[in-house]
Amino acid sequence: MYPIISLENEDSYAEESLEKEENNEEMFVDERTARKIMQGNFLGIKESIIHLDVIDLYDIDGKNQVIPFSKETLREHRNYILFFAGSYNCKGQPININYLTETFPELFDKNKWYLKESFAKKPIRTGWYLMKKNWLSYNKKGSYFQLKESLNNKQHYYIEETVVYVYAMILVLKAREQKLFENSYIWTRDIAKNRQVYVGWNKHIFISSWWEQFHPNQTTTIAPIKKPTF
Repeated sequence: MYPIISLENEDSYAEESLEKEENNEEMFVDERTARKIMQGNFLGIKESIIHLDVIDLYDIDGKNQVIPFSKETLREHRNYILFFAGSYNCKGQPININYLTETFPELFDKNKWYLKESFAKKPIRTGWYLMKKNWLSYNKKGSYFQLKESLNNKQHYYIEETVVYVYAMILVLKAREQKLFENSYIWTRDIAKNRQVYVGWNKHIFISSWWEQFHPNQTTTIAPIKKPTF
């Protein structure tokens, strides 16, 4: 049964409908729109399926095709990288750091001390990530806590687990033939051996928690993740 609209309320009803329509348009961004806005900084579900053997989510979970960032947010963060990550591969194996080292052994440093650590066994969370390629640059005396304190002054940003950064590094390399964080080490929120974990490139993907292994030509920094718009 259709609602009865009096002439007296017709204009206000029309304005309310238009406002709802505009809000819905702003809330829901599809891959095509996001790819157009982000251009080379967009790596969607298709890229994860091709390069990391992620299970095909197009047929399983349609909600992942809706990107949880508004158009305005994406336009403001065009220099970030927007990518999709999946928790499992097509065989149902969890995608964690151990899986990535087994799948792409040629990409990782030979010293894989972390394989038995809990953070290496934790699967990446399925979803969309909007990641800054790097942030404040500090020399090797800069600590994780200094950088995190600076980040606390910025609302709606946070630091992710190690697997998120490693996943992004591999995806960018495979899909764009570029090295994400090539000239910086990136702190993560994981802890191992009572020390903060960091990642980066040292010819290969390098994961460590030992300050003594810093390369003199690289800086320590963080790569904040933008919280979803909704």
